[in-house]
Amino acid sequence: ALAIAARLRRADLPAGGAGEHVPLTGAFSLLRREGLLVIAAAFAVSSLVEGGVDLWGVLFLRTTLPSGLAVSAISAVAAYSVATAARTVLGPVAGRRGPARGVAAGAGTAVLGILLLVLASTGPLAGLGLVLAAGGISLCWPLLLSLASAGSTRPGPVVGAVTAVGYTGFVVGPMVVGGLAAGLGLRAGLVLLAALAAFV
Repeated sequence: ALAIAARLRRADLPAGGAGEHVPLTGAFSLLRREGLLVIAAAFAVSSLVEGGVDLWGVLFLRTTLPSGLAVSAISAVAAYSVATAARTVLGPVAGRRGPARGVAAGAGTAVLGILLLVLASTGPLAGLGLVLAAGGISLCWPLLLSLASAGSTRPGPVVGAVTAVGYTGFVVGPMVVGGLAAGLGLRAGLVLLAALAAFV
């Protein structure tokens, strides 16, 4: 954090001004006025998928497949590392080619990764699916924010509103996927995550 702060100490940050208190209903009003409700919905769903992959994907590896603790732990660490690397390295590259294309590529990779996780018969192959899913969906968060704030004269409120709506995905996701998994099994919950990633 200190290194980033030192590097950006003189940067012009258009969204770095003082914020204002905006209730969640105000965020919806702003997003409706700006025509960003679909992007905010995609952001919320991508948050749901990202949280679901991190939680349920690792649990699936640990409990459903005979992968053992070592494969589960290595896959989880690799998934988080790939997600971080994807945001810092691939995110800017994808952003230069257009945020919408980057979101589509990331979400598509997540769909393939989740399906590989669900359909794989061995732990290492399923672990690769987890890594692909985590890396793919991690691209969506910054690129959707970039897409939402592009061309805005006041990107701060737009980013704040999209983020506020997006965090509902983190809150609702465990309940939705967990509820489905309790009734139909964890594999069904992961298939739902793949379908949601396809929506993104």
